[in-house]
Amino acid sequence: MLYQALTGRLPFAGSPLDVMRRKQEAEPAPARAVWPGVPPDLDALCQGLLRRDPQQRPSGADVRRAVRQGKAEPSAALIAPAAPAGPAVFVGRMRELEALRDSYRRLRAGRALTVAVHGGSGMGKSALVRRFLDELRSTDEQVVVLVGRCYERESVPYKALDALVDALSRYLRRLPSAQAEAFLPHDILALARVFPVLRQVDSVNRARRTVLEIPDSVELRRRAFAALRELLVRLADRRPLVLFIDDLQWGDVDSAALLEVLLRPPDPPTLLLIGCYRSEEAYTSPLLKTVLPMRSATGESLKMRDILLPELSASEARQLALELVGGEPGDGRRRAEAIARESGGNPYFIEELVRFSQAGSGAIASDLTFDHVIRTRVARLAEGPQRLLDVVAVCGVPIEVGVAYRAAELEREGESALGVLRAAHLVRARSALGRHEIETYHDRIRDAVVAQLPEAALKECHLRLVSALLATGGADPEMLARHYLGAGDAESAAEYAAAAAAKASEALAFDRAADLYRVALGLVLEKSSLEVKLGDALANAGRGFEAAQAYLSAARAAGPGLGIELHRRAAQQLYTSGHIAEGERALERVLAKLGMKLPKAPRAALLSLLLHRAQVRFRFRGLRFKERDETEIPAWDLLRIDTCWAVGVGLGIVDMVRGADFQARHLVLSLRAGEPYRVARALAMEGAYVSMGGNRSRRRSRRLLEAAHALAERVKHPYAIGLATMTAGNAAMCDGRWREARARCEQAEQILRERCTGVDWEILIAQLCGLVSSFFLGDVGILSQRLRSLLEEAEGRGSRLRAAFLRTGFCSHVAWLAADDAPKAREELEKGLAGWRQSERFDYLRLWVRGAQTDIALYTGEVGLTSEGVDQASRASARALERFVQMGFVRGLDSRARRRLAAAVQATDPAERDALLRRAEGHAGTIMRERTHWGDPLALLLRASAAATRGENDRATALLGSAEAGFVTAEMALHAAVARRRRGELMGGDAGRGLVATADAWMASQGIRSPERMTAMLAPGRRRSA
Repeated sequence: MLYQALTGRLPFAGSPLDVMRRKQEAEPAPARAVWPGVPPDLDALCQGLLRRDPQQRPSGADVRRAVRQGKAEPSAALIAPAAPAGPAVFVGRMRELEALRDSYRRLRAGRALTVAVHGGSGMGKSALVRRFLDELRSTDEQVVVLVGRCYERESVPYKALDALVDALSRYLRRLPSAQAEAFLPHDILALARVFPVLRQVDSVNRARRTVLEIPDSVELRRRAFAALRELLVRLADRRPLVLFIDDLQWGDVDSAALLEVLLRPPDPPTLLLIGCYRSEEAYTSPLLKTVLPMRSATGESLKMRDILLPELSASEARQLALELVGGEPGDGRRRAEAIARESGGNPYFIEELVRFSQAGSGAIASDLTFDHVIRTRVARLAEGPQRLLDVVAVCGVPIEVGVAYRAAELEREGESALGVLRAAHLVRARSALGRHEIETYHDRIRDAVVAQLPEAALKECHLRLVSALLATGGADPEMLARHYLGAGDAESAAEYAAAAAAKASEALAFDRAADLYRVALGLVLEKSSLEVKLGDALANAGRGFEAAQAYLSAARAAGPGLGIELHRRAAQQLYTSGHIAEGERALERVLAKLGMKLPKAPRAALLSLLLHRAQVRFRFRGLRFKERDETEIPAWDLLRIDTCWAVGVGLGIVDMVRGADFQARHLVLSLRAGEPYRVARALAMEGAYVSMGGNRSRRRSRRLLEAAHALAERVKHPYAIGLATMTAGNAAMCDGRWREARARCEQAEQILRERCTGVDWEILIAQLCGLVSSFFLGDVGILSQRLRSLLEEAEGRGSRLRAAFLRTGFCSHVAWLAADDAPKAREELEKGLAGWRQSERFDYLRLWVRGAQTDIALYTGEVGLTSEGVDQASRASARALERFVQMGFVRGLDSRARRRLAAAVQATDPAERDALLRRAEGHAGTIMRERTHWGDPLALLLRASAAATRGENDRATALLGSAEAGFVTAEMALHAAVARRRRGELMGGDAGRGLVATADAWMASQGIRSPERMTAMLAPGRRRSA
């Protein structure tokens, strides 16, 4: 009995006669050989009690002394880990086992690998991997193995990783404090927020005193994911690291998002991740549908390997059955052959058929099914064990033994009932973190037991589980919701589902929270408040369109004020998820209720903008206002102010003129109301819009931004400070102060991330300004690295807006061209546009795309004038946008001039060539008239290219020298290198070759693989003839 309690199996298998004979002829395998977790003292005691010679067995006094000296609790034997599901005898699978060994050898050689072990239910997936892991532990003392498992009905967030992090926590607790602390990432508290078990690690608790609180849930989740990746990187750098997750098919969407962050290149943790899943669930599991496609999207940095477990061959099935049956060769072989024949090569069914035959339950017939075998075995149980098995099966996840005994009404007889079930291999037990739990031996046993319960008995079982869980205190709300629902109590199920959703949100498992809110909504009549919470969860999960639908649905039953606010939130989510037309319709509904409307025509929007800016200048001279507390201002006025703010932000990057108009309205209303925070916010945004005029509006922009920053610092509002810093960075960029712009935007991003919430748009603007500044500074290496990192983050957050603008941004394509990958540059542009529901107007994003397409065509030498083939309305809109933003205007002129220069080089008709060159020079003249310190050298570079194409080499060389000097002054290193390279090409000789070599070396230092093509893109024109 002790051997069976410790290992989950008897010392010998077979018929009674076989067992008697083998007891006399051989010693059984030590318990620790079957299950390595058996304590050494109990293993020794067990071996002693099984000695063939009775004289060598310990006496009763010896047993009592051994038990007193041990550390186990009285019931520890019953709670010791049972053998894993699947036969202890291991037959076949040598090729698959060798594939796992080879994967580990590759890990030891420094390669990160992911191995997917899949097959049908009962095929021995878990047994194969555990066999491999046992072998690994015995042959490599350095390896760290962390094991986890998913459960279909488990109610924890991130359930594919939860048990794995439990194991990680136990590992860290066993380490000396200094070693554990060395593994901890900077944002360990964020990770502990997602996985509270880490707070049991002493060094994590010490870190809690110094960690900054992050108010934004999405940012906190990003940091938590990054922290787990960093922790695993540090651990894997010191020890070989193997992670095993069983039953991945039951994983959730939040787990998929976390796994994606952990595994994606570049530089993932150097670990071996093994995941088991049922093949039949590959196309229905939310986790597998996300993770499996990574095998074709992760590139060379991560290898994914498939190991398919088919049915055992006929000979392997016979061998397994024979070893499990034992007995005399004749009778045993006949039974084994019958079992193997009817099993279909399923190892677990073979094991169950062996037990079925050994129990004398009947002949092995061809129509025997797994469910029939289990039902027959369960029917032979006494009432107590059967009741306990029903509870464990209906629970569906590991359940604490005390709760199971209470639910089965077996507080006194529970241990004996558990012993019967374990001996019959119907349940197994485990101990973790001081909790003693039991579960069905295999999922198929659970399914078979639940399927045979009458409806009334099933409801009664759910109700008893609710009662037992509530009696323990601190029961998981999702588990209570599930059992209340199973018991037919929809009202209580809804209450606990909503509580579980709130708990999931707190753990930053936003997709899980959304699913639970939907469960609750399906069970109640009053839905409005839950729909708002559902919208919040979906918004945090990056599912903007669904969030908007939830807000709009909630608005139908809300009061006037809340209804307007919910419509505003819906519009914001629609805009930020790229659904422009739907967002505009939602905005129009909000504005109509507030007595405002969107100007339809660009001219009307411009006139409205000028009118409201004039009001600011003449009515609020010196930006003076009478300060009032928010409580003194009518709620209706505050709602109008905040709505104008939301419209100004939502439209700003899509329809800049109308966005600027509503921002000006926002400033007028804010100054009139006098609430300091809103005034600071309005001044900062007005300063940003005004700064887009470049040097034409520098003084007014500076005045607005200085006032905004001073007021923000006085009111000490983190968002106002972050916004003022970000808009100052944007203004610096528009004025060509690249280094200041990047520094301010990085500072703003840090403030917004760490101290604010719901600031996705503001962070995006700061990031785009930083990327543009890096491009103009010539820091192409920084641009490329930063862009890739930001794209990964945007995709991880599910932010369509951010990913689209990062892919199509002002200079993002340069990162891919620097790597000499023009197809990738085109692909990223197409992805960006595909993720953006285009509005009817020519928005700023498409203006960027047009410029990027020109650059790519110039880079590849595929230039014609076809890229100008846009309709007249779009061309007019583009011109209007460009005139509104001086940087866009200069950049647009430069792009069109470079396209004409390249076309002139290819033109065979002299008249056509001359016309193209004159147009290009005309664009250069217009740029010069803008009088910007950074645009002037661009114009000189264009004129030099035109002169070189005409063959005026001396003039071209002189212009290139002037352009280079201007670029150096403007801190535009890439453009300076291009001008230097072109000058060297025209000069020729040793001096010219030296200039070319210097430029090429600088470009190579920035990761630019083809300096020649990069030069052709930025300075097209004919080079010196050979």
